[in-house]
Amino acid sequence: MPKVKRVPKGKKAKAASVPYSKKKPAAEPVAVVAKKEEKKKNPLFEKRPKIFGIGGDLHPGRDVTRYVRWPKYVKLQRQRRVLYARLKIPPAINQFSRTLDKNTAIELFKLMAKYKPESKKGKKVRLLRLAQAQLRLREKDQERIKRVRELKLAQKKKKTEERKEKKAKSAAAKKDGAKKAETAEKPKTDKKSLKKAPKKVVLKKKKVRVEKKKKLTPKKPRVLKYGINHITALVEQKKAKLVIIANDVDPVELVVWLPSLCRKMQVPYCIVKDKARLGAFVGKKTATAIAFTSIHKDDQIKFNTLSTAIKENYNDRFDEFRKQWGGGKLGVKSTHALAKKNKKIQRETRTEKPKAQ
Repeated sequence: MPKVKRVPKGKKAKAASVPYSKKKPAAEPVAVVAKKEEKKKNPLFEKRPKIFGIGGDLHPGRDVTRYVRWPKYVKLQRQRRVLYARLKIPPAINQFSRTLDKNTAIELFKLMAKYKPESKKGKKVRLLRLAQAQLRLREKDQERIKRVRELKLAQKKKKTEERKEKKAKSAAAKKDGAKKAETAEKPKTDKKSLKKAPKKVVLKKKKVRVEKKKKLTPKKPRVLKYGINHITALVEQKKAKLVIIANDVDPVELVVWLPSLCRKMQVPYCIVKDKARLGAFVGKKTATAIAFTSIHKDDQIKFNTLSTAIKENYNDRFDEFRKQWGGGKLGVKSTHALAKKNKKIQRETRTEKPKAQ
């Protein structure tokens, strides 16, 4: 019987007992480990892993906005924005939140860019040219006046000479006693020529005056009108063809009444973002409102399509906007609390229905 190896006390016996023998067991075959191919490292780029321990590398940036102590003006402007969202806004002020849609606004701004008011330099050049033209006109008029005077003097000389001749002839006839000859000598054609000549001169003079008036009055440049008082006057006189109002005028009282006035006077109006953009078209920092008064023939079709679209969106929908209140938006916490409350009420109503039956 082969000897069995004893297990010492206190230790658990092995699952399967191995028979004892003097022969050494055969060695296990050595596992062949596949050698990994080492990647060639670039000596220029050395790997330097970051160590975020004490005294090591700085930690990556975190969003710490919640823990920042913001300045007072930042707090105030944020609180103001929240308040505007919470409070109920009356329809008269709420209508300014309904701005013109993007596509029509782009087309409108392109048209407005053509009618920018002239700069100081441009105005100076225009006035200089006008003054030069006026000087030329005056010189021409003076030349014409000189010619007219010369003609008049020549006619006067002719008349005086004719009178002298007549007097001399009449004196000679009186002496001879032949009065019939004097009457026969009077040419009928001379009277007509004398009457017609000054008339022609007078007519020429009148024509000169008419031309002078036409040329001296230059055409006013067709330009955008701005300034709240000026625009109100234009709307009241029905000279404004389209009024563009800024949506962020502060205080709002400056512009609140303008849409209702435009509607009453049947002038198309629209509300646009924002006062700084309107100011850029007029060469100012800001502009409350801008108006079109006259348009070139080339842009007339484009302007008509824009004005009809604007009229449909604003003038025709005025009664609708007059009833719509704005604001009254709740915060995240209060909306969740309301939703929770509504769910609870719904549950209670469901449970009460079968009891009532």
